[in-house]
Amino acid sequence: MSRTPSANPATPASSSTLTADITDYHDRFISHFDQRLTELAPRWQHRAEPLRAWAHGWITDGYLTHNLESIVSWVTDDFINIDPVNYGRDRVGPAEFLTALQETSAAFPDYTFLPAGPPALSLEGDVIVIPWRAMGTFAGPLRVPTPGKRPLVLAPTNRRFNFRGVDVYTFTGDKVSRLHSHYDALDVLTQIGLLPTLSPLAHAIALPQHALARLQRHFTRR
Repeated sequence: MSRTPSANPATPASSSTLTADITDYHDRFISHFDQRLTELAPRWQHRAEPLRAWAHGWITDGYLTHNLESIVSWVTDDFINIDPVNYGRDRVGPAEFLTALQETSAAFPDYTFLPAGPPALSLEGDVIVIPWRAMGTFAGPLRVPTPGKRPLVLAPTNRRFNFRGVDVYTFTGDKVSRLHSHYDALDVLTQIGLLPTLSPLAHAIALPQHALARLQRHFTRR
């Protein structure tokens, strides 16, 4: 990899440096992705070209340029988005996913997702795991859905965030039918100023409780 973006949310890299990093990281990701496609089991080699098209449409033409419609065009009608900050409710279908992307863009207009390592593909080519780094600024209103009530609208704090996570994509045909994102939501909310800074001990206690709550919701849905 080339230069690693600043790990300090309060001191972002310069615009020119960050732009160069973003382009370089995405180019390298696509290169790694193409390499993984050549490693698919022979009986699944027919999946290589559709997956290559998805990578360009979802990442290069989608997240890299904030083209939300391009991203949503790659999900199935019964698509499910599971994310720590979906506030306990999965986003189902293209319309709800587009709303989630629009809310993210409004609250974090300069957000960037950088690949943080090579992708992993299942031998069948229907599951892809991608590690990433997210950076940006809480610079716009953040809508928080609340069951049965009008959504809360949180004022921006202009605090920056910089964190890592992993996305697990499940494909049905040539499109994504399930996206499960994994990251430390407590850390993100602390970085953007919506939670007080936790001591290492408090964080060690809170994180397992947060994970347990997610696990309980998972089995409740089944």
